[in-house]
Amino acid sequence: MVKWKKMSQGMVAFMGVVGVLTAIQHSMHHHDEHEDDAPPPPYMKIRNKPYPWTCTDCDFFDSACHKECKAKLAGFNKAVDEVAKPEQDAEEPKKKVDPYFDLILNEKIARNEYPKEELDAARAADPCLAAQVCTEEVWNKYKDLKSSGPAKWTLARAINSGVMYPSSFVGCHAGDFESWDDFKDFFYPVVKLYHVGFDPDNTPPLDPDHMNPDKITVDLSDSAKTKIISTRIRCARNLIMFPLNPGGSLETRMAIADLMEQVYATLEGDLGGQMFRHTTMTDEQRQGLIDSHHLFRGKDKMQAASGYHEHWPQGRGVFHNAEKTFVNWINEGDHLRIISMENGSDVKGVFARLARGAKAIEDGVKQVTGKGDGVFMMHPKFGSVACCPSNLGTGMRGSVHILVPGLIEKKGFDWIDAKARTMHCQARGSSGEHSEVVDRIDVSNWRRIGLPEYQLVTDMITFANWLSEQEDKIQAGQDVEG
Repeated sequence: MVKWKKMSQGMVAFMGVVGVLTAIQHSMHHHDEHEDDAPPPPYMKIRNKPYPWTCTDCDFFDSACHKECKAKLAGFNKAVDEVAKPEQDAEEPKKKVDPYFDLILNEKIARNEYPKEELDAARAADPCLAAQVCTEEVWNKYKDLKSSGPAKWTLARAINSGVMYPSSFVGCHAGDFESWDDFKDFFYPVVKLYHVGFDPDNTPPLDPDHMNPDKITVDLSDSAKTKIISTRIRCARNLIMFPLNPGGSLETRMAIADLMEQVYATLEGDLGGQMFRHTTMTDEQRQGLIDSHHLFRGKDKMQAASGYHEHWPQGRGVFHNAEKTFVNWINEGDHLRIISMENGSDVKGVFARLARGAKAIEDGVKQVTGKGDGVFMMHPKFGSVACCPSNLGTGMRGSVHILVPGLIEKKGFDWIDAKARTMHCQARGSSGEHSEVVDRIDVSNWRRIGLPEYQLVTDMITFANWLSEQEDKIQAGQDVEG
């Protein structure tokens, strides 16, 4: 039986407008732990989404959590409407649009018209992959199609970020699992252009043991171990029971966050920790996460144009264990970014913790939801499914920060990065892409798809060993390779 605190209509008439609103606010139970500010009054909740109504029995935000609740609320709101109509009809101030967070659609995209001039300009000036692939022929094939998944995704929405910002290298995103195959003649060519050498129609089946650290075939050399400052490996994962976030809603984001909070309560040992929601963390907690570089803060125009940042900061959060060596980002872009990190050079240990953590989360989701089969989106041709083509396959980036001052001074960063690409790796500044390079660099795997995660870690270790060997030669006054 659903609990309900109700008020007679006679009392409504007697108390008057002010009394009614005050009483109603206190008569309904609020789940306001996700809000920075006080929630709107209850009589506005159905009409003025995205703040949904809940009853006292419900754990999740849902305006139709029970049929009885919905029926009672409808009658209750009708009685309130007659008294409080002037308050409800008052025009609310318009929220200022923020391009760094809000979804802004190109005018032609909003009308589902082919943005010919914008795409032509993008092809001429920038290497936007979506612009290269989305010809009029492809557009006409898919312009009236909606994906068969929960997002009802469209090609127009998929390419909005590339049309709005043609300097974006990829320029497209999927809205649900089904989008990748429903718009196959668009997405598959983009995937092939980004992941050079990968053919989704000719790829071996995924190794079921793809995250086994015992399958890493190379060890770090003793010399490389002395030069590595820190190790970080992350992967992206999305939950099969929800749309991808570009096609999601406030309700799906909140449901993901609520679910994950329950899942994290199942983690034990060195994986156990605490989840901090962006909307409820204290100033002290926020500053602590900033200081430890664990807090993501959105504010990206290109990502906003995909729908990543809609309803910010609702449904976002950070989880970490006690040692802050196992970290999760919830709804930053993909549903989950799972991160394993620590100071030092124990690459295999960091990868092993990532693998254990991902498995523990998968098991926790099964336990909480009762779902028996796979809970992460896995595609038979791509592997792990993500919002962006760049993260398909493994969604994994493993990196080390390594000290090679002599090599940087003698050969330069561009030479190092060019050599890295020949060994399936990438080099960049230790503070991120395009950051200044002084005495250390960030080395990571370049390949993402068509291979198991343990192979990508092997690539990174192999290149780190090579870098260390060249640095030792320079310090000894010898010539380096190439």
